[in-house]
Amino acid sequence: KISEAGLTNVEDVTQAQKGFLRSLFNFGTISIQTAGDKLQFIFDDVPNPNFVRNIIVDLSDEVKRSGAILNN
Repeated sequence: KISEAGLTNVEDVTQAQKGFLRSLFNFGTISIQTAGDKLQFIFDDVPNPNFVRNIIVDLSDEVKRSGAILNN
């Protein structure tokens, strides 16, 4: 099964690192809340989760801004 959500549907992105080894090796879980059919996407064992979370948030914001500019 494959699910996808456009960046315009991203509502919230969180990251978590639980446990000593995950913190030591900088791995964690990324959760993406969306406004689409599938309400939550969870990715486990993501390297450098804070960096990945920031990229997703920045891209989502950029897509939403460019869409707002194009619609005006």
